[in-house]
Amino acid sequence: MIDVSIIIPSTRPKSLPIVLDAISRQKHAPKYEIIIVLEAEDHSIFQSVWFPPAAKIIQQPLHNDFGAAAKDAGIKIASGHYVVFWDDDNLYYDYALLSQHISADKYDIGIVRAFVNGEYLPRSNNEIALGNIDTMCLCVKTSLAKTKLWADGCGRGSDYRWYARLMTENPRINYSKQIIGIHL
Repeated sequence: MIDVSIIIPSTRPKSLPIVLDAISRQKHAPKYEIIIVLEAEDHSIFQSVWFPPAAKIIQQPLHNDFGAAAKDAGIKIASGHYVVFWDDDNLYYDYALLSQHISADKYDIGIVRAFVNGEYLPRSNNEIALGNIDTMCLCVKTSLAKTKLWADGCGRGSDYRWYARLMTENPRINYSKQIIGIHL
């Protein structure tokens, strides 16, 4: 059984190797699968990127929605018990995946922390609001993740809006103070 599906939406062939390297450096990681969703008008821009042999690769047109449609595509084929979203513009510490998995274990959602724009988010457990959560902070039970779409046509802030839609299902949430990386 796969514990975690790592979904990587990417429009940037130059930064994608950085996140793939971060995955290869994970210490004591749970069993995971890698789902990479490439968004581009011309997918040949990714031809110089080395992809892990077992990675599932999806190619789709550029949606210009900050990765929301890519996350939906990844969730659709995810087979892990949980999903996490590793954007290609973030740096992840060597224990990030383990921390995300531990935070969610026996819960519907685990929320870890990240350094974003000069501060740690979320600021507190009681203050999950627009601008106080980042995609990289979430580890969500796949069965719950599949109940709501990311893509809503409303632009930036889709991470918070998706989280708010998940809240309508009354999920059990665990908050961790563990910092797993830096949003660039």
